[in-house]
Amino acid sequence: RERERERERERMERRKRRVLVTAPMSYAPRLAKELEEVGVEAVLLPTIETVLFSEDDERRVLLNEEIKRANECDWVLFTSRNGVRGVLEAAGGKQGLDIPVRFTAIGKDVQLLEESGIKVDLIPVTPSPGGMVEELRRWYADKEKENMGKSQGEPGIQPHEEDDNGNLSRIVLVPAPIVEELPEPDVIPSFIRDLEAENLTVRRVGAYVTRPTVGEGKELTPERRKALHALRDGEVDLVAFSSTAEITALLKAITRSELEQSTKIGCFGPITAGNAKELGLDVVVISKDFSSFRGYAKAITDFFAR
Repeated sequence: RERERERERERMERRKRRVLVTAPMSYAPRLAKELEEVGVEAVLLPTIETVLFSEDDERRVLLNEEIKRANECDWVLFTSRNGVRGVLEAAGGKQGLDIPVRFTAIGKDVQLLEESGIKVDLIPVTPSPGGMVEELRRWYADKEKENMGKSQGEPGIQPHEEDDNGNLSRIVLVPAPIVEELPEPDVIPSFIRDLEAENLTVRRVGAYVTRPTVGEGKELTPERRKALHALRDGEVDLVAFSSTAEITALLKAITRSELEQSTKIGCFGPITAGNAKELGLDVVVISKDFSSFRGYAKAITDFFAR
């Protein structure tokens, strides 16, 4: 038996490492590309899908209404690429967002906004919702100082940045997912609590739908069924999660013990890793550079090189 184990270890060392990518198809190809470029085989099994609202969906009507009154807000806060896509589509592109409000986003979502002609007014140093809260705290503190200077006759903030009393509205708009068939991860609720702790009024609006693609009653394509079988059979070296919803969705198709017995777990950043641990998973890879998938791919290859 010991010789068999040794032969299996040698076989694993000789073959190309395989990583299961559970991100939705709006993200998965980008992560797969980064993995392939560092010599890792990416196996796609999107455990969730993200869907924008159709034109006749009443939730799109509500999103449009919030966009139209975004001039009442100081900021629109984007925490995901799909939030950006949902708002851009509902608004009809840049023209629909030509309103006196500021925009902030994280990671590669900044590039998506800029490519669409939208100026990004604040880019958090730490690309996470928590990093965004920190930057906004500093920004509002600076504006309060400017207001004090303005009251003493010094240059202040622009008129559209003020309400009738000469103060910022301290209202922020948060485009967020509507989660179906899964418990909502605490990422957005926690983000909103942190914003409210900074004395900000948060308007949360649904910008897209997140729902599972695996589990009871879900029809899998032959490729995805093959990927799930490979996971169960121990033919995957690591599962690369990029969000908490991907984890809870996969656990609808495979038990926690089956998952941990068959492979290792990686997470794209500390928030997802923390939630994975709360779900009882042992996380062996946490990307420290979570501004892009390149950093995640490097963390994974560093783990394999140990």
